[in-house]
Amino acid sequence: MVVSQEQRSRTLEQLEGEVWGEPQFDSYVVTESHRLRRVPIRQLTVENLRLLVGQKLGLPWVLELALEILEVEPFAEGDLYEGDLLASVMELSRAELSACSELLERVRLVAESVARELRARSRGDPWGTHANTLRAIERLFLAHGSA
Repeated sequence: MVVSQEQRSRTLEQLEGEVWGEPQFDSYVVTESHRLRRVPIRQLTVENLRLLVGQKLGLPWVLELALEILEVEPFAEGDLYEGDLLASVMELSRAELSACSELLERVRLVAESVARELRARSRGDPWGTHANTLRAIERLFLAHGSA
């Protein structure tokens, strides 16, 4: 889906037609997820997108915005580590990505563009963040005959 300029001025609550209200659990992830649902999606930062993708919230919209960033800067960094947005996207399941089918090919192209770099970066740390992202890419695409 192409997210229009008009949609970018709306919040996830508006786009999904669902108001969650106040959080019922006091944790950073829960309260921040609730807060971010009330922010116009054009104002979401890399960190905001990383959190929302990781929580599988608003995927039709936030995945599009995340891909726009990753296509330019595949190792864009939120608050955790270099490449954390990429890692969040690649941790989605094939079914979750297929639900946004027009974006699946773009995700595959980003994965292909970074696979070699991830292999090089993970050689010295086979259980580090880059190695984990590479395994997620392989799970998503190599097991299905592409990438």
